[in-house]
Amino acid sequence: MSWKVRPAGQSDARAISALNGVVQSLHHRHRADWFKPAEVEALLPAVHGWLSDERVAVFVAEDDLGMLVGYVTGVRFERPDHPLTYGASVVELDQLAVLESARNQGIGRALSERILSWAAEVGASRVELTTWQFNDDAHRLFTSLGFATTSRRMARTS
Repeated sequence: MSWKVRPAGQSDARAISALNGVVQSLHHRHRADWFKPAEVEALLPAVHGWLSDERVAVFVAEDDLGMLVGYVTGVRFERPDHPLTYGASVVELDQLAVLESARNQGIGRALSERILSWAAEVGASRVELTTWQFNDDAHRLFTSLGFATTSRRMARTS
């Protein structure tokens, strides 16, 4: 299968919402106490919001038949200077999903690299992301792209 990465448009919203089900189902399976089941219709307004927000970049991987096989989102924001930390222009690599049938072809890497390029284009000083402890595949991908653990977030139910 051949594929290409391109910017997403509003006409891609439903397919992106469906692709989100890949990662949402994984999260729900491991943390049903935290993540809701995947629902295409429920997510659709949020996806339309991403696609119309100038702070959000959305890229899709499309196969040679025009089917979307993956997507990634990046969110640009400013961390203000603070007496304890330096301010920074940051891009959060926020969402990444690739169809299981399209994995191990470099699609996740290409989508992630496109967000890294976009971050450079918009002048971000760093790119951050969050992965859940159970997501070993994501950890391997992001480590191979040069990401390193910088903090650890912990939770306790009351």
